[in-house]
Amino acid sequence: MTGRPLVLLLSGPNLNLLGEREPEIYGATTLEEIDAALAHASIGLALGTAVGIIGLWLTRFEFDEGHAGRLVYTPNRWLVLALTGVVALRIGYGLLRGWQWSRGEGDATEWLAQQGNLLAVGGLLLGHYLAYAWGLRQRLPRGPGVRRVQ
Repeated sequence: MTGRPLVLLLSGPNLNLLGEREPEIYGATTLEEIDAALAHASIGLALGTAVGIIGLWLTRFEFDEGHAGRLVYTPNRWLVLALTGVVALRIGYGLLRGWQWSRGEGDATEWLAQQGNLLAVGGLLLGHYLAYAWGLRQRLPRGPGVRRVQ
């Protein structure tokens, strides 16, 4: 066995026939499209973890004398703005595709099958949140009366 991590996906019988066998019941999405969506989500999660770590480096930590010397943090505003922009662009793209579908440009199963970037953005946000929250837990002292040591 190699030193690389191994990820196994369990699947049921006849998954290779997804999208071909009775598409009116099971839908037209194929197993390859599901695999591609999983790859998008994994890439988004990895990038989000990296962005969360970078966000920790860019976060300003300081002792606030106005609040009894407690350690406070301020996230980087540009990183927050960039993540907000990514979400806004993805919402706009989804609305555009939905509007195109409502006008009869493509069928619903095609539109739904092309949502891999939605999973990528979701993975990006989830990865960022998990890495940033974990880093804050490690960095910030715990307890209600924690003060700076003089």
